[in-house]
Amino acid sequence: MTTKAMSNPQAAGRRMKKGGAQILRFRTNVRSYNYKEGIAIRCIDAGDFHLKAGNAIAAVSMYRRALMLFPGHRVARTNLGVALSLVGRPDAAASVLRGVLRDFPQDAAASCALATAYICQERFAEAARSAAAALGKDRFMADAWKNLAIALRGCGNVPGAKLAILESAKLAPSRGDIWGEMGSLLIEAGEKQLAMQCLKRARLLGWGDPAVERLIAAGESEPA
Repeated sequence: MTTKAMSNPQAAGRRMKKGGAQILRFRTNVRSYNYKEGIAIRCIDAGDFHLKAGNAIAAVSMYRRALMLFPGHRVARTNLGVALSLVGRPDAAASVLRGVLRDFPQDAAASCALATAYICQERFAEAARSAAAALGKDRFMADAWKNLAIALRGCGNVPGAKLAILESAKLAPSRGDIWGEMGSLLIEAGEKQLAMQCLKRARLLGWGDPAVERLIAAGESEPA
């Protein structure tokens, strides 16, 4: 203890108490921040759960709640874009996802989700570019290959779409939605026998899209 502190122990005590209060306030702020971050992550997890369960409206609500607690969170923003596309708001989704890519240019998931938003808007050329950008960052994204296939099909490039959907199926062979898209694409390409195999596989994998059922029924009703 310094001579000054020794000569005035009460002043030294006040300084120590003041310093202790400052440290306590700093730690309290850290705890408060981590608490908010933890709640935000729980909201993101809940949003992911709702998204996988098919309740995109609830997912949108949870991701927005997460962003209120943790503004700028990359995953929350990206998944919010995905959910907005699913609830029929692709314009809002595209706006959110373009913002993510401005802040995180190497985010492959955001590029893939932006391709989905463009597909919903029938902006197929832009969707193809976004899907290709996603694959440039991560070539092993089944959804990016699927989006590229849908976009190329929308642009009239059926051979390119076939190659893309095959890559998607290789990466995610248990995804019924991918086999359903492949079957629909093969029907357009005139390969009905192979298309029927893909559509039936989609049904076996639990893909309950009414469009798939209609395509299977139409194929089975045709004469051999």
